[in-house]
Amino acid sequence: MGTIALHSVEATEKWALVGYWLDKSFTGKGIMTRSLKAVIDWSFADLGLNRVEIQASLNNRASASIPERLGIRRESIRRQSEVNNGVSLDMAIYSAFADNWPPKPPARALPANELSRQRNSSRPAHR
Repeated sequence: MGTIALHSVEATEKWALVGYWLDKSFTGKGIMTRSLKAVIDWSFADLGLNRVEIQASLNNRASASIPERLGIRRESIRRQSEVNNGVSLDMAIYSAFADNWPPKPPARALPANELSRQRNSSRPAHR
């Protein structure tokens, strides 16, 4: 059917990487979304981790949609950080944090073309 597991558990730094795979015949049923939530719940509540990281290829929209359905926001893109069948892949990095689990939405979603930074009263914000 599939698998989900914590990899690279760093007990001292209190973070881990979670990886998952699901056979195509089982996709679209919410199985992996519920499984990822359970693993993250367990990581924070029982293992005492502060951060759980999820990596998904930018080419694999289905995999990236799983953390997004849980409200986990993409933190970064690591270019050419994984090789699969001889092809370098860019990976989207999603991170869940114990002090914001389950994730609370930001006060206002930023439009796709807007960057946010703290404003200096003497300089206007860039858009």
